[in-house]
Amino acid sequence: MQYYFFHLMPWPHLPADIDEKYDSAWVWVPNSLYDPVKGHDLYREYINTLAYADELGFDGVCVNEHHQNAYDLIPSPNVIAGIWRGSLAVVVEMFIG
Repeated sequence: MQYYFFHLMPWPHLPADIDEKYDSAWVWVPNSLYDPVKGHDLYREYINTLAYADELGFDGVCVNEHHQNAYDLIPSPNVIAGIWRGSLAVVVEMFIG
């Protein structure tokens, strides 16, 4: 049996009234809801979490890919794989294999 670590890499700073202000969290939510300082900190935390999962011995890591939405920070798993400090062989196998 293999064990994989899955991370949504969520954006936790959405306003409480997002459902009232916007028809959907997909496509047309304004970029002004993103704070680059908070985003920088979250990316660092999430990348470190993926590296830690590798250190713990997971067989691989999984991330999702959502474009144009307000819920997560994954524009492309390849970008995350490119900056991840962990074992890239595991990441490449997950994305290509």
